[in-house]
Amino acid sequence: MKTKILRSVFVILMMTIVIVPSMAQGWERVGEDNTPGDSRVPLCILAKDGYIFFGDDHVGVFRIKEPVTDTSNWVHLPIPGMNVVFDLVVFDGKLWCTSDGNGVFSSEDDGETWQDKNAGLTHHKVYALTVQNNVLFCGTYHGGIFRYDNGTGTWAAVNNGFPYPPNVWYVTALETIDNAVLMYGMGIGIFKSTDLGETWNPLNNIQYDPNAQVGDFIKHGSYLMIAGDYLGALRSDNNGETWEFCNNGITSQMDAVSMAASETAVFVGTSDSGLFMSRDYGDYWVSINEGFPIDWQTQRYANPESMEVIGEYLYVGTWFYGLWRAKLSYLYAFYHGVEDNSGVPSFILFQNCPNPFGESTGISYKLTAAGQVSLRVHDIFGRELAQLVNERQLPGQYSVEFRLPQGESSPGGIYFYRLETDGFSQTRKMLEVP
Repeated sequence: MKTKILRSVFVILMMTIVIVPSMAQGWERVGEDNTPGDSRVPLCILAKDGYIFFGDDHVGVFRIKEPVTDTSNWVHLPIPGMNVVFDLVVFDGKLWCTSDGNGVFSSEDDGETWQDKNAGLTHHKVYALTVQNNVLFCGTYHGGIFRYDNGTGTWAAVNNGFPYPPNVWYVTALETIDNAVLMYGMGIGIFKSTDLGETWNPLNNIQYDPNAQVGDFIKHGSYLMIAGDYLGALRSDNNGETWEFCNNGITSQMDAVSMAASETAVFVGTSDSGLFMSRDYGDYWVSINEGFPIDWQTQRYANPESMEVIGEYLYVGTWFYGLWRAKLSYLYAFYHGVEDNSGVPSFILFQNCPNPFGESTGISYKLTAAGQVSLRVHDIFGRELAQLVNERQLPGQYSVEFRLPQGESSPGGIYFYRLETDGFSQTRKMLEVP
């Protein structure tokens, strides 16, 4: 009886550790599926004047007041004659948006009314906007880059330096980082301008599929980083002159579609395996998908088309599953586990991969300080099945393989692995399938 009680207590403690922080603090939908209104896909997300806005691929722009307490309280801000909104920016104190065939619009009243801003714009399918030194740029389909003159209210093409005429390529991403405009053109790759678009210089010292598409540019620490189709995550420590892949821990086919960063973490979204986070500038990534929606057709995580860090949350816009968010503090805790008294994590225990697993799975962890390390696997009753590590280890990244002992099984195929070092510990759950 005493043994059964101890095992029950152990299971309760294990379950408590695994679910902290609770999913009440995890991913939550900000509006129901396919709502508000006829909303389908938040293609872009923006904060302005105490509101959160997103541009949809179906019915225009939506707005909600911060702090978001009632996640269904969205306001639809329709723009006559247009539907798809690819990008949103703030320029000259106004809200600006792109459209699929109707050009560029601006609003002086946070989306209540809109004004056509297309004078001089010869190509009205506009995919991207950015602002550099109080100058607005837009990227178009087969028209290249245009620059807006705020004095005359007109656009002018600025396409010097590109290897081919704009009618054979098109812009999918524009971003201003470190006083430079970065552009990705489908068919010509990555270019940069530091002189307000007068000239453009290539940043294509990179191995990538010519059909790959860069979804986002971000700056994280000293690195310029991108998310790309068929590429995954890449980073550059010399402003894009050279690039390196940084996909360790991303368990996908490298189909990265979106990226965002906070002061201490970088996030990437993949179309086939959901969301990942790194707190070491892309050296290693960990899945942050627990509680994120599953697409019922593909049985994969919903495609994270857009993401943005706003205040204390990471917001993610998905294909057909609406807008979701999670607190950064939850994601950081989910990644780091236990921290020491100085606030510096003593170790990182990653989710096993693959999970669920069949015959075997890999368990990885990272030590930030030397110490005596113990890594054990238990079943749901608290019985120890394997001691994978029991030794003193130096700081660094480690990985071990776990194979289920022959003849062993646990109800539901649920197992727990626990890492302990110098008084700190963390437990994660894993699932075995036949």
